[in-house]
Amino acid sequence: MSYKQSEPTSPRRPVVFTWWAGVTLLIVAIVLATIAACSRGRAGMADAPEGSPVVGVAVQKVERADLSQGLRIAAEFRPFQEIDVHAKVAGYVKKIYVDVGDRVRAGQLLAILEVPELEAELDQAAAALRQSGR
Repeated sequence: MSYKQSEPTSPRRPVVFTWWAGVTLLIVAIVLATIAACSRGRAGMADAPEGSPVVGVAVQKVERADLSQGLRIAAEFRPFQEIDVHAKVAGYVKKIYVDVGDRVRAGQLLAILEVPELEAELDQAAAALRQSGR
């Protein structure tokens, strides 16, 4: 029995989610700082001494937008292990328990073979045993 084994790869989180999380946190921090500065700004202007410099700040209107992006990459699925399954004797498949692509465990029953010639030999041996008187 031969098999090919490829190294299992550990599942990794895509970098895109981390990058978008950082962008989202940056936007939230900017919005909170702007709100805090605006609410503090009017009260602070009354307390500001005469002749203090006025600082201009660029602003942007906040609009709701979708932050998701899609990325399509051509790829193929590869199993962790590939094996060739061969019967020890020639026969007919009576019942099959798995399908292509199913996960299987070591020692799991995959199929039942029906071998009429082997059954006939077994019956013949049993009859010869009975006839010999044992």
